[in-house]
Amino acid sequence: LEDLLGRRQNRLDTDKIKKFVKQKVVLITGAAGSIGGELTSRISDLNPRHILLLDSSENALYNLKLRLQKKNNLKNFNFFCTNVRNKDETEKIFIKFKPEVIFHAAALKHVSICEDNISEAIRTNILATNNLSNMAEKYNSECFILVSTDKAVEPSSVMGASKKIAEMIIQSKDKFTKGKSRFISVRFGNVLGSTG
Repeated sequence: LEDLLGRRQNRLDTDKIKKFVKQKVVLITGAAGSIGGELTSRISDLNPRHILLLDSSENALYNLKLRLQKKNNLKNFNFFCTNVRNKDETEKIFIKFKPEVIFHAAALKHVSICEDNISEAIRTNILATNNLSNMAEKYNSECFILVSTDKAVEPSSVMGASKKIAEMIIQSKDKFTKGKSRFISVRFGNVLGSTG
């Protein structure tokens, strides 16, 4: 990978990450996608109390479940086949499980698909992010992490602009929230092997 990157690969501080999720209820949206799936795999090794996995693709979610069964007993896992745009179903998860840490990786992320489906990109990347962050605040989640993109820097596409607005929502939440919740955005560049 270093040859492709042209730099040293970053090393994660797994002790800090482990403390961050240990014995917590963790919700991952877009859990069956390439980034969400990797987050799921890594986080499941760090002893969270419960992992809630949400994805709109039934087949991808089923395949994720099969992969996880090989190394986990799935006792502390729940799989939700729903769309993040479905506010009512998503709120049921918050009411029942009270997720403490949310990794929001669900998004429309193909530039050309977003250009052809502007309203869907807005509903998924902006409105769903707003709804989820409101729920995180309402149900006193500790931390909401938005997985964003480097295309949000001076955006020139619907995808980049929609993610930029999502970032602005999260920044505003972190600045003005009255509760204990933290709101964070992290930008990913091009991810090797990503479905996006």
